[in-house]
Amino acid sequence: SLTLNNVFIFAKNKTNISPRKAGFIKSITSEEGDLVKKGQILAYLDDSDFIYKLEELKFISEKQKSDYLRRKFLYDEGAISRETLEEFKNKFNTSNAKLKDAIQEKEFYLIKAPFEGVITAKYAEIGSYVAPSSNLTNNGNSKSSIFELSNGKEIIAKVPESDIGRIRVSQESIIRVDAFPDQRFKAKVKEIGPRASKPDNVTSFEVTLSLIQPP
Repeated sequence: SLTLNNVFIFAKNKTNISPRKAGFIKSITSEEGDLVKKGQILAYLDDSDFIYKLEELKFISEKQKSDYLRRKFLYDEGAISRETLEEFKNKFNTSNAKLKDAIQEKEFYLIKAPFEGVITAKYAEIGSYVAPSSNLTNNGNSKSSIFELSNGKEIIAKVPESDIGRIRVSQESIIRVDAFPDQRFKAKVKEIGPRASKPDNVTSFEVTLSLIQPP
């Protein structure tokens, strides 16, 4: 089998995790290097003001419900008009809808992993102010990012022009990675780049491989 030395490992999927709502970080449950599952909670935003708002909406909704049921009884007894009943029914429906929206908003204070992977960077600490990402930048140093999450490995080998004719798709090879200088790993060729590049006046092709034996 072919041995490849000029090999680089990249994350197949990588994303910066930002909150859906601006706020201060209350607690962090994951650190750099942690393996996390999809949907796992990585951090919590401070929700003390939101909890107060939620309790207030619950109180209002319960009051509007009580008022509506009382008017419904009076309407059934013929004591008030249909128009008055509808007025109190609409007030109850409106307050109940606001409460349901707020309950869903509670999820915004939980920072969750969008996919399974490894936390490869942590950009914020407890007490840091963070805000939703504008998606215009992938800069982890901005106030929008809390973590960098990576998943999977993609192997790119720079193969000299003199050797490219020996390589074919699905061919098994042995690779050496700088991060593990004393080890060798089995890989399989997935794709051979159609165009050559010439960095430092050395003509080479990019060959993409998949690990058979991950480091």
